[in-house]
Amino acid sequence: MHTVQYAISIRDTTYVKARQLYEMVQGISVSEDVHAGSGKRNEYTSFCSLDAGLLLSNSVIHKVMSSLDWCVKNAFSYSDDDNLGRCILHATAISCQESIQGYALTSYTLDRTFNMEDDIQRLARDSRFDSALTLYPVQEPNILFQLHAYFCKVGLVHKEQAITTLHNSLVNMSELTPGGRNSVTWPVGSPSGNVPTNRFDVLRWDYFTDTEIYLHSDFSNVKKLDGADKTDIQYVMNASIKQMEAEWGEHLQYRHLINGYRRFDPSRGMDYRLDLAFRDTTTGQEVHKRVEVCKPLGRVEVVPMPYVTENVRVNLVLPVEAEYKHEALKFMENYARICMEKQDKTFLMLVLLYDPSLPGKGTKDDIFLSVKEMALTLSDRYKKDGSKIAWVSIKIPSSYEFPSDPLLEFVVADLVVRKFSPESLILTCQSNMDLRQDYLNRVRMNTILGWQVFSPIPFSEYHPDIVYRSTSTRSKELDIDKTYGHYDTGEFSHIAFHAHDYTTARKQIEDMIPIVRNDRDIHSLITMKYDNQSTSPSSLYGMFISSGSLHILRAVEPGLRLHYRERNCQHLNIQCAEARAFNLGSKSQLAQLILDYVASHSPASSA
Repeated sequence: MHTVQYAISIRDTTYVKARQLYEMVQGISVSEDVHAGSGKRNEYTSFCSLDAGLLLSNSVIHKVMSSLDWCVKNAFSYSDDDNLGRCILHATAISCQESIQGYALTSYTLDRTFNMEDDIQRLARDSRFDSALTLYPVQEPNILFQLHAYFCKVGLVHKEQAITTLHNSLVNMSELTPGGRNSVTWPVGSPSGNVPTNRFDVLRWDYFTDTEIYLHSDFSNVKKLDGADKTDIQYVMNASIKQMEAEWGEHLQYRHLINGYRRFDPSRGMDYRLDLAFRDTTTGQEVHKRVEVCKPLGRVEVVPMPYVTENVRVNLVLPVEAEYKHEALKFMENYARICMEKQDKTFLMLVLLYDPSLPGKGTKDDIFLSVKEMALTLSDRYKKDGSKIAWVSIKIPSSYEFPSDPLLEFVVADLVVRKFSPESLILTCQSNMDLRQDYLNRVRMNTILGWQVFSPIPFSEYHPDIVYRSTSTRSKELDIDKTYGHYDTGEFSHIAFHAHDYTTARKQIEDMIPIVRNDRDIHSLITMKYDNQSTSPSSLYGMFISSGSLHILRAVEPGLRLHYRERNCQHLNIQCAEARAFNLGSKSQLAQLILDYVASHSPASSA
């Protein structure tokens, strides 16, 4: 909560220039006790006038509050100015000052017969009237409004004069610059850069060369410069080189890039600092030039969006693998408590993925028998409320890379979406997530039929043996803390969309990824995934991106939290291996783990 540092005490017949007062107190240090005012009766008194107003700091007010008993007992004067001034003087031993830290609290006394129409022309020529912080006495409310209108008009004139002066200075600067107005070295009207309020708000500069960019993320030291990053940097460098050659003529010839830095400022745009090496053709020496470039953000537009409400049914689709069936049982318990008991408009569809090496459906040793029994039990318990849990079974072929193949998302979606109406809102999820009501509401608001798909970035827990190594306690509810996990930008399994939007986007890639209509069609994916591996989308998120017909809202979601899960990466699946590595722990935790291991296996420790 913001603490008030200053207070002003005045009578109700005094007009105060609030903006001028605010600007003044912004420049006064809060480390000093302030008791200031004006309107003293003579030079010998220590008390200021309440008509002119008293400026008191927070520290002075606290001291006065502790001396209120003394102030009440010693209020023997008929003058409020004397009683209040004596109280403050007793509590703080500070007399009223007419100036504080170089700022003067000036006031102006109006005649008792003051009339706005008759006296304003005369007073406008008086500099004390225009610069006064307070004016008194104001006997009539209409005079108060007339004074306020007058000073607002004066302030507006001053602002217009300042704008005109600034405009003329920019014009003069452009005329003096070689090349004319188009050669102004800094964008006219561009906002200033970000000024951090503390060390956590400092924006990071990324270092780059002609071929590589360093420390562009928290998970890599160096990355090859390619794609949009390379195109953007080359464009900025070419524009900078062209500007230098136009300014210095043919005397400079570009040689190479020495250093390059870039920073994204959300309030401004992309800032660049380039150290460029040129050759001076007249002397043959190498000349270094530093160029600062700003690519401002584009014009802000209000994008019209269809109206959505939180009164939409969310159909949760939960794929269940045999090794994670215990997670599925726990998920259903939470679903019954959060959604079914509260009669929330949701529906849970379990997708049971049968491994051919395990007992299948229809047998007495069905691997998912306990999951089905719990689904039936919960559906019977809450059938009066209209809640229900259903399931669909999918048999995975033995030749399929179960369960690490990313195309499994298309298998599940193709077989499940056809069971819903076109306007149904579908949310894919995992059994290791914490189900939260606020997350479901954001899914409803951010998923729009025919317009937008929602792809939340979850907060994923690190490996428990690494995170909770020093403490044996592990909270049941995952807290958002950098010690326990991180926002996993490489996780795309959770995505919300409408059935009609999925069907439209799916038809666009049917030639690359055949549509699965039954279990037998899964074989077709096995034969084509190696042929189109480099061109076909590898996830539902990639499919919606390639379709280009919908907005994709991709953002961190604090309501989506995933508990740690071991990843079984088969056949050198690079994406799976990278995800497994990044979800082990933070850099500092992994480094400490290595140091502890080395220390425990060193010869000294063995001895």
